[in-house]
Amino acid sequence: MKQAILRRGLALLLAAAALGTVLAGAGADSAAALWQSVSRRPHLSRGLLRWELGDLLGLDGLSAATVLALGQSPVLLAGRSLAVQEDDVPQPDPEPEPENPAPAPSEDPAPQPGADNGVPAQTVDPRSTDGYSIINGVYIKNKSSRTLDPAVLGDRQFAACPQQGPQVLIVHSHASESYTMPPGQEYVPSGTFRTADRSCNMVRVGDELAAELSSYGISVVHDRTLHDGESYNDAYENSLASIQSYLAKYPSIVYVLDLHRDAVQDANGTQYKLVTAEDPAAAQVSLIMGVAHDGWQDNLRLAIAVQEKLESRSPTLMRPITLLNYRYNQFAAPGSLLVEVGAAGNSLDEALRAARLFAKGFAETILGR
Repeated sequence: MKQAILRRGLALLLAAAALGTVLAGAGADSAAALWQSVSRRPHLSRGLLRWELGDLLGLDGLSAATVLALGQSPVLLAGRSLAVQEDDVPQPDPEPEPENPAPAPSEDPAPQPGADNGVPAQTVDPRSTDGYSIINGVYIKNKSSRTLDPAVLGDRQFAACPQQGPQVLIVHSHASESYTMPPGQEYVPSGTFRTADRSCNMVRVGDELAAELSSYGISVVHDRTLHDGESYNDAYENSLASIQSYLAKYPSIVYVLDLHRDAVQDANGTQYKLVTAEDPAAAQVSLIMGVAHDGWQDNLRLAIAVQEKLESRSPTLMRPITLLNYRYNQFAAPGSLLVEVGAAGNSLDEALRAARLFAKGFAETILGR
């Protein structure tokens, strides 16, 4: 009996408290406004809410009956959520600001050098005009019988890039030429610094070049044939047959890039890698131009324009252009270049980095950017 009287008294007390809460928020037209009104008395309002909601000990543990009652009392339910949000939900400590914040990633992060292949490095960077002709700031080693006329070769006029159809053909007269791989990345050789493994030889470099040119919207045909697979001496004859076949199939092709790699060694047979001074992760590149055909000046104008563009971006990426009394199949198209990417002492990673850099300059040159 006494317990019943006590419960009734407690109920009356809670009802009065609830009424006081509502009166304190008289004129409020929403639960949030009501809570803002009673929050002026923070200790009273929070205590009343917790008593009314059954959270007598501040543990937010509500009985089933209380939950049912709250479901019929939106104002009290809203008040409960506000009280819990403000006081009862543990908030994590704010993380301290780092003393040296990490820099934001750049759009073109600096390349990380690949695994060291143990080959000593050199950089070909001529400073003297001795033995060189210079046209538009581009060094040319003229080992041919041709006389160079700067007025003719420096006018920046070369084969225009067609608007439709394939534009560039990539071939490999010496596709099996390869590089010096770091320990653990060796390939199965087919000769000295040669392999039929297309993932390690010039075909792989051609894949990289093709991908970068394609990113500029240039349509590329990549011939992945090993033209030197059976006979190294017949390689140029074999690649010429492929070039002529592609030109007949795709008359829009005006640029033919024959990818090779060089070989640089001393009198003792020690191989050297060729790297750029500004980016040791990239091999140097050289253009070899055959002049024993009538269209040699068209090709050379393109070579000078490409090298001029590249040297403005990466001053030592390109070695001097070399002119020789050969044809190198460059008579087949007016935009033919023989491109040597690195040397036998370079790693494949260095050659791939160089191919990407060369592709950017070549693309921007033929697109007129």
